[in-house]
Amino acid sequence: AAEMANNGSVSFLMAGENESALQALEGAEYVFIQAGDQKRQAMTLGNQAAALDALGRLDEAEQKYWQAAEILKELEETELRLPIMRSISSLQLRTGRHFQAVASMYAGVAKIKNPTLKQRFLKRLLGIPFQLLNNQSKVLPDGSDNSS
Repeated sequence: AAEMANNGSVSFLMAGENESALQALEGAEYVFIQAGDQKRQAMTLGNQAAALDALGRLDEAEQKYWQAAEILKELEETELRLPIMRSISSLQLRTGRHFQAVASMYAGVAKIKNPTLKQRFLKRLLGIPFQLLNNQSKVLPDGSDNSS
């Protein structure tokens, strides 16, 4: 039922029924917590965040996105974490936090084990501002050294 709530929420969002998308997820997160399914818990948090974002409740949306991102980071689910980080970055751009948006997007691509050509390019491109700001040590936000 909780899995169906997630799918229903996505369908509601696609139909522009944002309030219904949020309501569809009521209690779903707790089902996954009780089942010990952190991956689906994170996906539910991401779906809640998307609904909140669509409703213009940006602070709440960002908080849910970060909760989802942290769980996925702990689970080393980098491929699932990337769209969450992209959503965080987009939200930060829309609220005028440009540097944070770059850092969030970089954090999304930084730990991908087998990045695509597009992801490698994006990682290099997003690393440039950090190289410029931190010219001496060239340490990027993920702790890696990008001195090459």
